[in-house]
Amino acid sequence: MFYITTLLLGLLKADLFEKLPENLRDKLEAHSLQMRKLAPLILGHMVRALKIDAEEMRELFTGSVQSMRMN
Repeated sequence: MFYITTLLLGLLKADLFEKLPENLRDKLEAHSLQMRKLAPLILGHMVRALKIDAEEMRELFTGSVQSMRMN
């Protein structure tokens, strides 16, 4: 299993990330950026569907950690 923290730079395992093939690093970085854009959209839909306070949801997930795991 492969596990890496991707968003918060202080938690990124840079030594592990640098050992990956360049093609894989590029794909992981692109995937991470797309997930960073997609997550707020999904949360917005959840807020509307559940009829909860959008600001409260935003506070819960602002600055949260993003990680990836591959088996």
